[in-house]
Amino acid sequence: MAGNTSIVSSTPGFVVGTYGAKQVRNAMSAWLANRPGLATYGDFAVTQRAAGANMSVDIGTGGAYINPASVTRQGPYYVQSDASFNTSSNGGYTWAAADPTNPRIDLVCLELKDTAEDASGSTGLRYRIVDGTPNASALHQLATTYWPAVPAGCVPIAAIRIPAASTTITTAAITNLNPIAGANQSYSSVATTE
Repeated sequence: MAGNTSIVSSTPGFVVGTYGAKQVRNAMSAWLANRPGLATYGDFAVTQRAAGANMSVDIGTGGAYINPASVTRQGPYYVQSDASFNTSSNGGYTWAAADPTNPRIDLVCLELKDTAEDASGSTGLRYRIVDGTPNASALHQLATTYWPAVPAGCVPIAAIRIPAASTTITTAAITNLNPIAGANQSYSSVATTE
């Protein structure tokens, strides 16, 4: 047989079972088809605050695959929360006040930090609220044209319409997006009135 052969590396990890966390995460990328999202439909359900509507929301338990994309080939992580969460009392997040004239659409996202990879100083799952821009045409939370840009490495789990001059977030203003990991994700635009 003609030609040259050479060993590029020693015994492959799959032979000796020595995969590290990063290699496992990168293997998951193929399964997820680079589409992070929820593990199961209904995970991390966003609802009106159970203790009475105000400018916060409750987030349920669940699991998700998130690719922080902080560094090349970081790979997706599986994250899980076994406790419900309120964006104000548990997270200290102060929702931006509603615009006095126009509605806007905000997004609730899952975000993951891993200081070993991104030098962020924190490690773990966190919720991130991305405020939209007030616009008279932002009449329904699925009017994706009026969504704010989704930050890199974030998975949007709910779209919330903040009506003009509103002081509460109610059930009618919340749409859970349910992006399932590995699936094509699309959201339709629905018209409604204030």
